[in-house]
Amino acid sequence: MSASDLSHLSDVFDLMDESAFVRGMDGRLTAWNPAAARLYGWSEADALERTVDQLFGEDTSRLDPLLLATGRWEGEAPRRTAAGTELRIQARQRLRRGPDGAPVAVVEIGRDLTAGRLEDQARRDLELRVASYQYVFDYMPVSLWQFDARLLGPFYRQARELGVVDLDAWLQAHPDIFEQMFSAIHCHGVNPTTVRLLGGSDPAEFVGPIHRFWRTSPDTLRRVMAASYRAATFHTEETSLIGVDGRKIDVILVITWLAGPDGRRFSIAGLVDITERVRAQKAELRLQEEFAHSARISMLGELTASIAHEVNQPLTAISTSGAASLRWLNRETPDVERATQQLEHIVAEARRAAEIIDRIHGMAAKQPSAKQPLEVETLIAEAAAFLQHELQAHDVTLELTTAADLPPVDGDRTQLQQVFVNLALNAAQAMSQAGGGDRHLAIRASLDDASTVKVTVEDRGPGLPPEGADQLFESFFTTKAGGMGMGLAISRSILEHHGGRIQAGNRPGRGAVFTIFLPASEGVRSSATGVDANLSV
Repeated sequence: MSASDLSHLSDVFDLMDESAFVRGMDGRLTAWNPAAARLYGWSEADALERTVDQLFGEDTSRLDPLLLATGRWEGEAPRRTAAGTELRIQARQRLRRGPDGAPVAVVEIGRDLTAGRLEDQARRDLELRVASYQYVFDYMPVSLWQFDARLLGPFYRQARELGVVDLDAWLQAHPDIFEQMFSAIHCHGVNPTTVRLLGGSDPAEFVGPIHRFWRTSPDTLRRVMAASYRAATFHTEETSLIGVDGRKIDVILVITWLAGPDGRRFSIAGLVDITERVRAQKAELRLQEEFAHSARISMLGELTASIAHEVNQPLTAISTSGAASLRWLNRETPDVERATQQLEHIVAEARRAAEIIDRIHGMAAKQPSAKQPLEVETLIAEAAAFLQHELQAHDVTLELTTAADLPPVDGDRTQLQQVFVNLALNAAQAMSQAGGGDRHLAIRASLDDASTVKVTVEDRGPGLPPEGADQLFESFFTTKAGGMGMGLAISRSILEHHGGRIQAGNRPGRGAVFTIFLPASEGVRSSATGVDANLSV
């Protein structure tokens, strides 16, 4: 072969895109092209000072029997870079022989399979994950939804530009923007459990805007948007939605936001049907209200004499003032001024009688529970006014103490009054039955912690018997002669329904003390940032 031919082959060797090297039978490298230098990280000068075993690891120099027999071998071979990274190479080897036919060198051309293998493995892993996800999605016995809320992005960006921090409050102040955002949320797909739960026939029925299913729960969607806006990972709450057949379905909603391969967030929502549980809870609440109403009627029965006396006082005053008015008017010269004064007394006493009757009617009326922010001081004062004559009849002195700046509590006025009246009446009756002159009842309201109001009802009666302490709040347990044993049980039920609790014990020395804990009202939510709605998407 001429020198020009050898030079041409050298040029081809150097210009090859695939790695190429030549090694002797002793494993020492004699040629190393630029592609090999790029792939393995060894320069030509460094490589030619070493053997293939030194570059790629032990046993690399060992030749395949097929290569020795046929002069050709192709297959995958492990190789290692200068940095120690393991590679898989698609290698083609050729055996060079001398004039006498003896092997003198091996030429290897290689192509890196590692990246392709990693891509293939990553693709297979992704396909497996997608298949696993789809299997779980389709067969999970929980309603699952895939939401596409990408159209909310422009709203979020502009809200941040406007300085909005509390998106929930801000959307309450701007319902028109909320409606636009609500309409921008679409469902991409649901699983068969969702179709059955909502009375549908095909998952395709649910693809598209979600407004038709969630129109009865705008507050839930608003809170979900607020959670997404502050980059929460999940949000959960009890809510309801409307089925294809128009049924209202009570559910626990759990929604989570995940990052896709492109970095964009998408959401998956799970719904657990709690319709029967909610129905049972409502039935239980109605039963509790029935018991509470019965207990109020029973309590009013115990107060019949006091009620009669309290109503009789303004009626007597009205009668007396009416007779006096007639006398002033029947004089030979009618004294209109004094008659007018008596008539004004009649009007005042009639109002007083009406207030008494309203209080009694409020306690006796059967009406659904309705919670509202209530001042504890006012509740206690109203209960005390209701019991004023009864306490006087039992010769009980009442001390009312209320800490300043107590927060309101969320509750049903009649039910909470019932608790205070029941505890105070029990205390008065206990002190009266025990005898003795020190009949003092103290009702004190204070702040237990930043979010809890504490009310104590203390008396100086005989106290609570230790043998009945564990049963005190159980239905039909009583220590009072002729008692039904329902008052304390119903009081505890009312307080628990209000998120509160009650404890009972004895005072040091003499008397019983009941302690009520009620959560402070959440109050009015803070207003939005104050910026004007100016979104245009």
